[in-house]
Amino acid sequence: MHGMILTGLNKFVAARYGAEVWTQALADAGVAGVVFVPTTDYPDAQATAVLAAVARRAGRDLDALLQEFGEALAGTLIGVYRSIIPAGWKTLDVIASAEATIHRVVRLRNPEASPPRLTCRRTAPDEVTVVYRSGRRLCALAKGLCRGIAAWFRESVAVTESACMLKGAPECVLSVRLLPVPATAKPRTAGSPASN
Repeated sequence: MHGMILTGLNKFVAARYGAEVWTQALADAGVAGVVFVPTTDYPDAQATAVLAAVARRAGRDLDALLQEFGEALAGTLIGVYRSIIPAGWKTLDVIASAEATIHRVVRLRNPEASPPRLTCRRTAPDEVTVVYRSGRRLCALAKGLCRGIAAWFRESVAVTESACMLKGAPECVLSVRLLPVPATAKPRTAGSPASN
């Protein structure tokens, strides 16, 4: 798993549940004292053990924790990859093009990286279907990322799943539908500054 995800997890856990939960989870996972580096890849088994330990220590269901983390991580990832996100793009544009833009750059920068394989297509003007394939089976993180991307753009989405690897399907199929924006909201575009 990419170190940027694990460093993001560290920040998320410390902010949401306290630094001691992170320290205890690392010990539970057998990696006490490890400091994750954003530019390094880590064994999936290690990352999975840390995620499970964090969920236990935080008293959260793993699926719920991953979704919360995905929502929190989205803004960080947009900040890192903003230079390759065309100005004027919004939520569904970013999600529909994640494989061709962000994941392509991840693989170019680090040939050892193995982000999930996504097949995304616009199924309606207000909807994108995302087919998620990964041996990590972290579709809950993908759901949270979709909602977090929408929140960054001051939009809102409904994410539904019609097939899931965790339930025996060969891939996860997510439908991401844009919800109406309140008239008072001011949507942000990819080129907008991160500050409110």
